[in-house]
Amino acid sequence: MAMLVTFFLSRILVIPILVYMLITVIGTEGYSRQSVAGRILMWMSHIILDPLNIRWFYKIIRSSSTESEIEAPLIRDADW
Repeated sequence: MAMLVTFFLSRILVIPILVYMLITVIGTEGYSRQSVAGRILMWMSHIILDPLNIRWFYKIIRSSSTESEIEAPLIRDADW
């Protein structure tokens, strides 16, 4: 459950904020000074990584719902 909350707060919740910040940068002096390769990398990172983060979050949600049904072995029960 902690992984689910942490992943949501650090990866999913910030997507709209980062996209908004990226859109507000368009047309500024700093953006126009950026090379074409830099602009492409800036946009491609959102186009490629955001759907991956959403997919991983979906998988974390699915695994956390089935995790409560499975009893994980404890370290103290390990056969050293």
